[in-house]
Amino acid sequence: MPPGSKQLSGPVAGLPSILDGTPELVLGVGEDDLVTFSNSRLEVESRNWREILSPELHDPLETAIRTMRATGESQTLEVKVSSIGRPMSLSFHVSSLRWGAGASGALLVGRDVSDARRSHAEFLGAQRMAAVGTLAAGIAHEINTPVQFVSDSIYFLREATKDAFEVLSDLNRVRAELGQESSGVEALEALLDNIDLTYLVDNVPRAFDRCIDGLARVGKIVRSMREFAHPSNAEMVAADLNRAIENTLEVARSEYKYIAEVRVDLEEIPPVLCHVDQINQVLLNLILNAAHAIAEVVKGTDQKGLIRVSTRQEGDQVVLAVSDDGIGIPDSAKPRVFEPFFTTKEVGRGTGQGLSIAWAIVTERHAGKLTFESEIGKGSTFFVRLPIQGPAKQIRSDP
Repeated sequence: MPPGSKQLSGPVAGLPSILDGTPELVLGVGEDDLVTFSNSRLEVESRNWREILSPELHDPLETAIRTMRATGESQTLEVKVSSIGRPMSLSFHVSSLRWGAGASGALLVGRDVSDARRSHAEFLGAQRMAAVGTLAAGIAHEINTPVQFVSDSIYFLREATKDAFEVLSDLNRVRAELGQESSGVEALEALLDNIDLTYLVDNVPRAFDRCIDGLARVGKIVRSMREFAHPSNAEMVAADLNRAIENTLEVARSEYKYIAEVRVDLEEIPPVLCHVDQINQVLLNLILNAAHAIAEVVKGTDQKGLIRVSTRQEGDQVVLAVSDDGIGIPDSAKPRVFEPFFTTKEVGRGTGQGLSIAWAIVTERHAGKLTFESEIGKGSTFFVRLPIQGPAKQIRSDP
């Protein structure tokens, strides 16, 4: 046994040999931060664990070990490192380890989750694009409507301008003849009778206004769509979630405008460190669910429901809330709301993945919380709580 290493006894005595075949890196660390055992092929026993692991892991692991010792709770963290040849995502589980006569330490279990994270990111991207595809017909209609009245207005302006230019041409001709004929005034009156000047004065400016409004509407839809669908960087960035809400409401407008009014109460909140494209996807799922819940209540009537979207700051978190006055969630379904492929919607209305994906994005990717309140016949409210400074290396306590 190398000098300084601790003799394992009891149930953990054979642990190093048992772990030799595991793909994870396993380190037993004493209270003095020296490695007591490992499944590494390298001679690492009796060395400080910091000498073995990348410097990028030192601070988050120290925090996790310190928290574990203070609370007695296991800690899980995920860290992106780039100093070991290629960018990697490493996941570590830190738990308490005891041996001998009351001696204790920490068990560090690390694994490479790069492929899993890459696959998950690709899955989320595919789901986001699928959502965009689902909305494509409605978005096309939203764009086509203002384009149509821009087209109609331009056609009207073309004809009106043509008539006006013809009259102006005739007026120039008459002006040239005024010095030769005393009947010039009568000729001018006859020309002006050929054009409805009052109508043109009233409607030409309106036509220009319609064109400007229509083009502005198209521009807003396109900008919102571009920001909604644009993939985030690999690293989280500080994002304006109020703007994200406005963009998502614009993108989803065709899904709710005939069945619900939307009221927003967006307080002034600080930028939140996040993957904003993923938060857009969460918001879209919640807004579509709210619209579908209201549709169950108002279908067959000329009434509209109400979707409320709000933001506020609570300490070091930002809270996003999406509520509806729809059908509500049965008590029997509440425990399963975030399960994959579970849905209370009719066949063809949903896949049961929306809330499951939203939960994974909020809790696993952003160290936040996704909760809800619901009552049959009164509606539901979903709350998204996100840490303003991001997931802080994504360290979390395990129950």
